[in-house]
Amino acid sequence: MITCTVLDSSGNEMGTFQPKGEKNILDEAADNGIELPFSCHAGACMSCAAKVIEGKELINDEKDGPKYIDTDEDVSLMCIAGVDSEKAQDDEKHILKIEVLS
Repeated sequence: MITCTVLDSSGNEMGTFQPKGEKNILDEAADNGIELPFSCHAGACMSCAAKVIEGKELINDEKDGPKYIDTDEDVSLMCIAGVDSEKAQDDEKHILKIEVLS
């Protein structure tokens, strides 16, 4: 099980949810009432970029398609990045913490 905590660009907590690994993080957050910024929904504009503070190993940066722009190693595009579905479904507790950049 993965617990994802989302922080805004000022470090304030926006919410916490448990992604299932079936969708990208942007959509899974929205399904749980957490609205992240986005524009293109295709990995090309950086509107949904977030710094991964903890749990980078839980993320597949191209789950929903290829990235069209390079990002820093600790930055993922939430519109195409998704969590590892096996780790999302197992009994072990995993922590993912992201901070929205915009």
